[in-house]
Amino acid sequence: MHALVPRLSQLEEFLCGPPQVLLPRIRAAALRRLLQDWASRGRDGHPPGHLPGRADFPPESLRYILGNLILWQTGADPRTATCRLFGANLVFERGFDLTGRAVTDHPQPAIGELTAFGLERIVAERLPVLTRGRYPGPDNTVAEIETVCLPLAADGQSIDMVLQGQINRSLRPGDSATPPTRLDTACDEPAILLPRIGDARLAQLLRDWDGWRGRRRLPSRDSFRPEDLRYILGSLFLFDIEPGTPDWPAPRFRYRVFGSAVAESRGFDLTGRRIDEHPDIAFAARAQQAYAAAASARRPLWALADGVSPDGLVARFEALILPLARDGETPDMMLAAQVMASPVS
Repeated sequence: MHALVPRLSQLEEFLCGPPQVLLPRIRAAALRRLLQDWASRGRDGHPPGHLPGRADFPPESLRYILGNLILWQTGADPRTATCRLFGANLVFERGFDLTGRAVTDHPQPAIGELTAFGLERIVAERLPVLTRGRYPGPDNTVAEIETVCLPLAADGQSIDMVLQGQINRSLRPGDSATPPTRLDTACDEPAILLPRIGDARLAQLLRDWDGWRGRRRLPSRDSFRPEDLRYILGSLFLFDIEPGTPDWPAPRFRYRVFGSAVAESRGFDLTGRRIDEHPDIAFAARAQQAYAAAASARRPLWALADGVSPDGLVARFEALILPLARDGETPDMMLAAQVMASPVS
């Protein structure tokens, strides 16, 4: 047994094996489905020992767990693995974003060590790994974390990535589980998103965006005028997209317009600053992830999340993120709106 495992006294499960061994031990239904999907993609029409690749998992096929996925890019030495995707739900629940960071940079070293050890086992044995344990969470909570890690190989043989599904359950020490803070997201075409939107202004904005693009995939900033959006103007944000750099691989989003109604209620205006400079660190992390997801998918993203209102009460917010592209294809700006849906009792 690896030396680090006995130090993780909260670790309840660590098992490397084939799907038929792991499936009966997985608690979360979404993780069981992910493992079954992986097994079918590796088996169907391929010889024994063939592994599925990243291309076998288009985002639309993973909607049931997309916000809870981590994608590791690995190589001969799994301890140098880099996180290429850290799901929006995980950012919100854990309070940090690992996108672009090495596994050795994990802010919780015990989990980082366990992850590195799991990646080593996966690469060595070419089999999935199941883990489950309890670790410190934010605000004096304890988080039960269950993960399923799956090897991927673009050529079917040489593992180059590991897909990790992770379900967190927040616990109060000594108490039963408390319900997680709400975060619902969906990234899809307008016809799919419209039935989910509760606020009439956001629904109208999505219909307008759909009309602006005509036959193009995406509309541009020149497709609309501010006076066309008077019905929601004070709640609108407009962003420039800045490409990633070696120090920050993910794209960044700089506020060109910060809604006047939001600025007045919040007491600050971030015009000219980036999302990751938002004073609410937890909001900044999940917003950065959501905007990156919408830009990558080149589709609108809808979100419904709990947060703190300007008067200090817990409230439910609804938001819409819309990609814009000068050439109709490659997003270079983002248009977004956020409204308070309702107080939360």
